[in-house]
Amino acid sequence: MKIAIDIDGTIYDTERGFRAEAEIFDIDELNGDNLIDSRALWVENRYNWTKEENEKFNKKLYEITEEASLMPGAKKVIKKLQEKGVETIIVTARGSTGFDNFEEMMQQVKDKLDADDLHFSKMFFKNLDKVETCINEKVDFIIDDSPDVCKRTSENGIHTIFLRDAGIEKIELNEYVTVAHNWGEVYRIITNALKNQQ
Repeated sequence: MKIAIDIDGTIYDTERGFRAEAEIFDIDELNGDNLIDSRALWVENRYNWTKEENEKFNKKLYEITEEASLMPGAKKVIKKLQEKGVETIIVTARGSTGFDNFEEMMQQVKDKLDADDLHFSKMFFKNLDKVETCINEKVDFIIDDSPDVCKRTSENGIHTIFLRDAGIEKIELNEYVTVAHNWGEVYRIITNALKNQQ
């Protein structure tokens, strides 16, 4: 079995960090009058910030991602799955926007994963859609926290685990998408799939 795993909001709790820091930034630096949609996934869609204000906030991304902690259970479950022979790869949108130095950002990710003793057979950055990579890599599952990514992957016949953050809207379910609220639930889903393969 082969599984694609997203980084932000899936392995690391960066999404809640982004949202918290964006609120602080909007209040302290921009007078707090810019919130337009508190349920929007991307910070750019939450506020009516100017391009310059977005760029100023984006300078905080390295610090936010460096401080992000592991999602509860992520490391334990990933290790257990790898011990069961599951191949794990990273497929992330990280690097598509917000980071001014792609090489520095990529090295930061690798260093953080190494420090947390997490290792993957391949890493794919700048994947906004993720469908093509999942198809080309012949993954059995993708684990992601983006409703848009989960919708697209499941509509393309890729078994998808939507790791749902309480702050993010629901998605329309179909036969290829399963909702999990934590890594324990992810472990149950994958373990059951492994049993069914036998």
